[in-house]
Amino acid sequence: MHALLERMAALRRGRDAGRCARHAGELFTFLWRENVDPTNNHAERKVRPALSMRKNSYQNAGPAARKRGPC
Repeated sequence: MHALLERMAALRRGRDAGRCARHAGELFTFLWRENVDPTNNHAERKVRPALSMRKNSYQNAGPAARKRGPC
């Protein structure tokens, strides 16, 4: 897998191929460590309540949008 990513990066197949080649050890940790989940679902579930609260309280918009309220 790592050799394929290196070849893709060398052929200039895009920025993502180079990034994957540089971080291959981190991206595929779940393959050789039992306790590492292959998805980030756990992390996404942990931050979801905070994001929902920010969205519902208009903290992601500027002052004019907060004054205006929901669309």
